[in-house]
Amino acid sequence: MKSESVSSEWSALLALQRVTHATLQVLAAELVDLDLTASEINALANLADGRGRTVSELGAAVGTRPTTLTSVLDRLERRGHITRGASPGDRRAVLIELTSSG
Repeated sequence: MKSESVSSEWSALLALQRVTHATLQVLAAELVDLDLTASEINALANLADGRGRTVSELGAAVGTRPTTLTSVLDRLERRGHITRGASPGDRRAVLIELTSSG
């Protein structure tokens, strides 16, 4: 019985991964004119509610380590889609916020 449960869990995980991949492909195709990668779209989507997040919070939301997220944020900042600033509650933390173009 245990192997059936594990097999079922893996099937569900595989189906979820496939749906996620297909969704990202559709988004990338729809937003091709914006010249954004899937990682950039994911970061912007997680900031779309207008609430700023620290790099750690955004990394957790998008499923990426803060060090990996840095290059994504660099590109988005260069294009003017986000700003980085000091977090009011913690001067050591960097607050990421969406700009009007983002």
